[in-house]
Amino acid sequence: MNTLGRALAFVAVFGFVLVSSHLLTDHKPLEGLHVKPSTLVVAGPPGALLSGLRQWFQSFATMADMPQEERQRLILEENVWKNDLVMWMFPDSLRQQMPHFWQTWLRCWILCAAVYFGVGAAWCYYTYFCFGDKLFAPGTIPAFKDVAEQMRVSGSAEAGSKGLLHYDHHKYNKEHTLSPFAGLAFHPLDGILQAVPYAWTLLYCPMHFLTHEILLFATGVWTANIHDNIHGRVWPVMGARYHTIHHTTYKHNYGHYFVFMDWLMGTLTTPEQYEVDVKARAAAVAVSATATATVAASGAEKKAQ
Repeated sequence: MNTLGRALAFVAVFGFVLVSSHLLTDHKPLEGLHVKPSTLVVAGPPGALLSGLRQWFQSFATMADMPQEERQRLILEENVWKNDLVMWMFPDSLRQQMPHFWQTWLRCWILCAAVYFGVGAAWCYYTYFCFGDKLFAPGTIPAFKDVAEQMRVSGSAEAGSKGLLHYDHHKYNKEHTLSPFAGLAFHPLDGILQAVPYAWTLLYCPMHFLTHEILLFATGVWTANIHDNIHGRVWPVMGARYHTIHHTTYKHNYGHYFVFMDWLMGTLTTPEQYEVDVKARAAAVAVSATATATVAASGAEKKAQ
C-alpha cells in the first residue's frame, strides 16, 4: 500500500472513531457530580444497546455542572499547593511580593530544569559509566565537551537565546555527539512550537490536568531516552536508534513514541535498513574510487608511452 492509500485508510478509521464517539454521547446535562449506577443494556429491541452505551458514558463523575467560580477556586488551590512544593526554598518576604503568576512560572522553570538535568545525568551515568563498555563501541560515547555544549544550549534556550530554530538541536548529528542532554538543547521558539500540540489537543481531547502534566513529564523522560543511541529493538516503539537516523538524515523517523505515523507517511527507516543502505553507499563509493583510480592509472600509462 502506497503512502496515499495508507493516509486514506487512516482518515477513514479516524473518521469512524469520531462518528462513533458522537453517536455514543449526547448533550443532555448530567445529573450532578456523583457516579450513577450503570444501565448498560446488552439485549433488547434495536437501539437499546446504543441507548445503554450513552447512559454508561454519562455515569462517570464530571465537573460539567460545577459553577465556574468553584472550578477556578479548586484550580487555584491546587496551583498554590504545587507552588509551595518548590517555593519553600525562597524567603517568605520574597514570596509575598511575587505575584501568583510569576511564582507559578518560576516553579515550572525549576521543575523543568530538575527533570532535564536530573534525568539526563542519571541516564548518562548508567548508560556511559555503568554499562558503556557493553552498549557502545569504542569511540562512540560522546565527549564531555559535547555534553557540556548541549547543556549550555539548553540553558540558553530557557533564557531566550536566538538562532535558526531547530538547527540548534540538529547540529548534534553524529553518534558520538548525541547524548541524553541533547534532548532539550534547542531554540526557545522551537521548544514553544513543539509544545503547541500539547495545548491544542486539550481542545478536542479533554483530560484531567494531572494527566496532562504526567504526559509532559513522560515526554521529558522520553526525550532523554531517544538521544542515547541505544537500540532497544522493541517494535513498534521508536527508540533511540530510530531517532539517531532522524538526526543524521534529517528526513526520516519524525515520530515520537511509535513508528506508525512515519510508516503512514512513508518516512520510516529502520536501523537495520539504514545499516544496509550505509554499507551499500560505502561499497558504491569504493567501486567508484577504484574505477577512477584505474582510469587515472591508464591515462598515466598512455602518457608515459
